[in-house]
Amino acid sequence: MEMGFGSLGRRGSSLLILFSLLVSLVLGAFQGDDCPTAKCGPHGPDIRFPFRLKGGQPKHCGYPGFELSCKDGHTVLNLPTSSSENIFIKSISYSSQTLSVFNPNNCFAALFVDLNFLTPYRSSDQYIDCLHTNSSLSFQDALDYHAFLLFDCSLKEDVAEGNHQVPIPCMNSPGHSYLLVDSKIPLGEVRPSCTTVKTVCIPYKYLRDLFGGGVSPAISLSWDLPVCSHCESLGKACGFVNKSTKALRCYNELSYGKGKKNGNWSCSIRITVHTYIVLNL
Repeated sequence: MEMGFGSLGRRGSSLLILFSLLVSLVLGAFQGDDCPTAKCGPHGPDIRFPFRLKGGQPKHCGYPGFELSCKDGHTVLNLPTSSSENIFIKSISYSSQTLSVFNPNNCFAALFVDLNFLTPYRSSDQYIDCLHTNSSLSFQDALDYHAFLLFDCSLKEDVAEGNHQVPIPCMNSPGHSYLLVDSKIPLGEVRPSCTTVKTVCIPYKYLRDLFGGGVSPAISLSWDLPVCSHCESLGKACGFVNKSTKALRCYNELSYGKGKKNGNWSCSIRITVHTYIVLNL
């Protein structure tokens, strides 16, 4: 039988077949499904690149310094500069590259003690200033900081509120009462039972809440690197190009994290076939 786009069959019937094959190949490596979006609880934020769930996802699922963990159904920020397990994450905005954190014990001052983003240094014999560390995160929209000395006092009566100092009763434990003191006041004003623990740098924007007794429900943090907001604006996911480089690329959101279970890099192929048949009898 001879088949073509002309006449077909002995009875003179003609069959015109218009066949259109459209093959759309979406070639591109993406991470396997060892990097699915995770959650610590039903109301917790999505955990995905640049963050990763420590102990639940391989290291290539997140950017260095962006490790999270779960505690009692809450999402906890694990900082390389802090061993605290009380930096809880309320929300994460991947488009604006910001997140909000809070202390589970409603201890506002303790957040600044735990968030070691800044390195204090003595700019003169009398003043201590703050420099930003190489931490991946920083306080959002905070330009100026004030240095305080954290004291641990063995006698509770030596901890008193004043113009330049604020007690932190929510951090107290038996035999330990904590006090934040302005680094610019003479240390002679601090009682002998108090010993210096560390220097704490606090953004000026939060000083009113700290000294006014107000409780801020959360503190806003941000990150500059890695830059994944462009991928988010396109409705796509962000990730490493491969497991051996820190270069980034955008991935199809529907394909990201849906590869083979062996975690290997793979490609997806989408084929669409359109067939048109016109019969002329």
